[in-house]
This record gives sequence, C-alpha cells and structure tokens, in this order.
Amino acid sequence: MKWFGPSGDDLGISEGRIHVETQDNALGLVVERVREEEAGKYTCSAIIDDEEVTTSFNLIVRPGITFEGTNGVQYATEGTNFTLVCNAKADSSPILSFSFGNKSIEQGKKYVTANNTLVIRNVSRDDAGNYTCRAFVVTSMTSQTKTIVINVKVKYPPESKTPESEIIYSSVDSIVNITCEADGNPIPSFEWISDEDVIEESFTYRIFRTDSNTSILQVYVYNESVYGVYLCQSENKLGSIERKFILREGEKPRIPTVEILSNEPGSVLLKLEALPEGMLDVLGYKIEYRLLIQPWSEKVEEEFDVGSQYVLRNLDYNTKYVLRAAARNAAGYGNYSEDIEFTTKSLNPGTVRSFAICCQPTQLSTLLSIVLSLPLLSF
Repeated sequence: MKWFGPSGDDLGISEGRIHVETQDNALGLVVERVREEEAGKYTCSAIIDDEEVTTSFNLIVRPGITFEGTNGVQYATEGTNFTLVCNAKADSSPILSFSFGNKSIEQGKKYVTANNTLVIRNVSRDDAGNYTCRAFVVTSMTSQTKTIVINVKVKYPPESKTPESEIIYSSVDSIVNITCEADGNPIPSFEWISDEDVIEESFTYRIFRTDSNTSILQVYVYNESVYGVYLCQSENKLGSIERKFILREGEKPRIPTVEILSNEPGSVLLKLEALPEGMLDVLGYKIEYRLLIQPWSEKVEEEFDVGSQYVLRNLDYNTKYVLRAAARNAAGYGNYSEDIEFTTKSLNPGTVRSFAICCQPTQLSTLLSIVLSLPLLSF
C-alpha cells in the first residue's frame, strides 16, 4: 500500500509533517499543520491478488483566520474617540467580539463595534490596557476561532501633581538640587530657563534626567547672583506646562546641642536640639560616629527627622566611640558639633543569668560560653 500526493509523489515516509502510519491492515496518511498549497487529490494504491486497486479523496484547504495589518500596539489620545482596528480575514467573513481585561465589551454609550473596529468614546487613561479581539468563522464544512491581544496606550499632555510654584532655600557656597517632575505620554522633554535664557551645563549648573518623568537642575550657589527665578518647561506633542522655582538665600541651622540620655550595651540614646535660623525650621539631624581609634574617613552616618528617636544601634560592647551632629533645614545642613567621646557598656552579667534561665539545661553551658565571649570579640 502506498499514498501519492497531488503531484504524484510517493508519500511513503513514516515521520515529518506529512507522513504515513501503519495500523493493522490499514495505511493512514497524516498531514499536520495543513497549508493551502497542499490542497488537491490524494490517492491510496494497493496490490490485491496481483491487481492494483486505488481510492482517492480531494483535500480542500480553506484559509485560516489571519490578523494581517493589525498592530499589536495602538495609540489613543485622551478626550477623543478612538477606533481600535482588528483586521481579521478568512475565506468567510469572521464574526468579531472584543473584551477588555477579563470583561466582554457590550455595545453602549462607551463602545461601538462595526466591521473590523471597536470605537472607544471619550478616551481616558482608564481605557489603557490589553484588548482581546476574537474572530469566529463557521461554515457548513468547518469552524474555527482565533484571538489577538492589542495593547492600547493612551496619550496625554504633560501634567504635574505638585504646585506650580515652589520656594527653594540655599546658602552661598553650597549646592542645591531643584527637582521638576511631569508625567505625560509621549514622555515629555524638559528645559530649564533663567532670565529668559535656556540653561546649559556649566560651572554653575548641571542637569540630570533621573527617569522618564523627572529632571533635576543642580545649582552651585557661588555667590548671591545665582538666586532668582528658575522655570522648568515640560513638553510633548500634546501640550506643555511650566513650573516656577524661586531660589532664595536661607541661613543654615545653628550647631545643635548633643546629650547622651541612655547608654545601653550595643546602643546609645541621644537628645538633639538646635534653634531655628531666621524663618527656617529645623527639619532633621545627621549624626556621624566612628571608633575612637579610627579617622573620620571611616565614619558611619545616620540621618533622622525631627521628632524621631535618636538612637545609634548595633554598636560594639565596651568600646570607645566619637560622635558629632549637624542640624538640617530647607537651606541644608549646618556645621557639626564638637566631638563627643563615649564608651558603650559591657553586657550586664545579671542579664546573662536571666537570659540563661529561660533555656534548656543542656543548652546552658554552650549559651553562657557564647554570650560571655561577646565582649572579648569586640576587641
């Protein structure tokens, strides 16, 4: 038994996309992932009692559903009516249905379907996301369905969620960062302006783009002439916005007073106070500390907001340290306090005994050995 294709070729191979399979006294023909060019007459030939017997069938291949010319990403503009295009094609006209997320779309005030399109009225940013276009074809001989996912991105002009104007304080001979944020689609461009001139990078100014929605103007306040008004303009094809920053001189805070309230094994509780300078309130503190035997280049820094608990943790036991503190306001950090030396406490033997009591007797000797060795490890 043999199978022959439309062009008379012998289809006798037993593997591949088109192959034959033998079962008992039958020879099957398998055509996987049928193509249009494989349509035609297929013939099975067998020799029975020294005579050739044939039987044939005509393979009709109907075109499957395709989405040629359908963009997987489509762009709508906020506030307009948008037509989402789903070009489904087949030998018979496909029936289309649309869904957004996990919900089917029904015709109404928001949506209208017609031919190969879905009209979304009064587009908002909530309409952005993945839309599924499902095509159905049903005939007397076959039926099929196929889907495509279309990502709709909504375009909108730049907008800022912060006030249109902001006052920034700094002192002479310091560096201040002015941050401008604007969201938009397409991603907006940023331009900084001072005295009606576009700012370019120089000795005084540096410009950083930290992400798609943020631009930072870094200003070196070398003298009072740098103070003034700075404009940040954000623009895309749909519009532009402008934010105003007023850079003013502000005195840095005074040196804070530092008092050690509590010295526990491994931690120190501090009291920090600094009087405000002018109209600028103290916003926080920075504490630098190091081992007494180390230089300040090996310091550790901790920052605190006003009102929080000023605690230095994870310190070595029975160890000498040096610390200093500086206060922060809107103009930046002031000068550091004088160095303050302190020695952390050792572990309290009473604490060790009470801790060991909670443990199993078999663990007591090991635990005491570990705990009592901790002060030695700090040296």
